[in-house]
Amino acid sequence: MSTRRVTEELGIELVDLPFSCCGFPLRQVNQWGSICLSAYNLALAEKEGLNVVCLCSACRNTLENALKAVEDSKSKNQLFKMNIKLEGRVRVKHFVDLLYNDIGINRIKSSIKKPLSLKVVLHPGCHFLRSGKQASREKLKALVEALGLKVLDYPGEDHCCGGALLAAKPDLAYKIAGLKLKNMFKSKPDAAVVICPFCGLMLKSLQDVVASEAGLKERLPVYYYPQLLGLALGIPPKQLGVEEVFK
Repeated sequence: MSTRRVTEELGIELVDLPFSCCGFPLRQVNQWGSICLSAYNLALAEKEGLNVVCLCSACRNTLENALKAVEDSKSKNQLFKMNIKLEGRVRVKHFVDLLYNDIGINRIKSSIKKPLSLKVVLHPGCHFLRSGKQASREKLKALVEALGLKVLDYPGEDHCCGGALLAAKPDLAYKIAGLKLKNMFKSKPDAAVVICPFCGLMLKSLQDVVASEAGLKERLPVYYYPQLLGLALGIPPKQLGVEEVFK
């Protein structure tokens, strides 16, 4: 919801295609099945002459893996036999990359109507950082600071949220997320910023469970970056899916 409103405000047109799952949940048990699902989605975009933007870092990585697979002629031919015609012309980017590289920090700054004044910690997410750890973090930090927010450092910022383990080993997933929350609290932030829905599931939607497992009594507001960007652009909270607006 927030991403659609923000892109509308910034003049970015999003085209909805009948995508399936990206295949990420299958990667550990059926890599080829995962590649086929991703390739199917990419072929839909390629046919329309469009590139793909992802809100989820795991989706982005999984789709990129499929693009690498079609560099091999044998894999490409196997996909063609399944009527998945993918040449590899389509490109995949995370929403953060779209904002940073294509829209630009200066344009975002000039569009701000209501600068935000909070101290926040970032959770880039391990899948997002795989595309280039330092560069990816700096992009996200620059986008966050462009809204007027102060970014605080904390130990384990680049660690996993535990989300990838939730279905197979929930207790371990909660333990990993709990450690993440404990480390975040050390910097005394007003809120945390995430850029991946799965990370948001662990640190926001399941925070009561995670905090309880970790013995934490405090709770930390967690926002998706597009929500904060939307607030700074002057978009009403209800149009961004923001339930609680900070003072």
